[in-house]
Amino acid sequence: MHDAFAMGINEYLAAGGYPKIREFRGEPVRFQEYVRDSIIEPVLSKDILLLHPVNKPALLRRLFEFSCYHTAEVVSLQKMLGQLTDRGNVTTIADYLHLLSKAFLIAPIQKYSREILRIRASSPKLIVMAQALVSSVRNAQAKTITGTPELFGRLAENAVGAALIRMAENNGGEVFYWRERDLEVDYILKFGEKVLAIEVKSGRTKETHSGLSIFLTRNKQAAGLVITNAKLKGQKSLSLQDFLLAPEQILEKR
Repeated sequence: MHDAFAMGINEYLAAGGYPKIREFRGEPVRFQEYVRDSIIEPVLSKDILLLHPVNKPALLRRLFEFSCYHTAEVVSLQKMLGQLTDRGNVTTIADYLHLLSKAFLIAPIQKYSREILRIRASSPKLIVMAQALVSSVRNAQAKTITGTPELFGRLAENAVGAALIRMAENNGGEVFYWRERDLEVDYILKFGEKVLAIEVKSGRTKETHSGLSIFLTRNKQAAGLVITNAKLKGQKSLSLQDFLLAPEQILEKR
């Protein structure tokens, strides 16, 4: 997108990589209408129904919208159920998340653990697999992202997560997050016994990253990386733009 359309980082975080944007440059509202009408609606109302019967289509739609508003957040299934207006249960929510995942809309990643049962029982972190899906649901535009640090941070973390998931799928790896009480690492990229812990910092950042430091102390085989535009001491780092231009380069840092 940078080479083809001279797209900057803010526009990429808002619009993502749909080539169709070529027809809507300078018209973000029309582009978002296109995404909602020509991509989101057909997938939710037609494509997913070919994968599996959906008894509560309104709940499926609300769950997708919920994921876009809570992108790159760890949310328990019980909390999702409590915030959705349509009746359902935790099992239904889990099934519909799986359908959204099979349709390549949402990727719920699990908490990193050496015990498989703890992984399966963890609350998912919701990653939306295309930036335009998030911004179209939330009506977010490139010009407003800079003035909204929290939204910029969420979109940046989501973009990194989606790129990591695609890269892991293509190279036989897995993506998790790690959390223990108030300590967290945004992403754990795992290839066999090799582990790379990744923290995303989109704004000003301190030189200490307590969650990352604790994780690396407890997992001696793991390497660490901070994706940030700030200059750091004592920790490998990469700018957000450099990462998005060539995500595969971090495989060399494993």
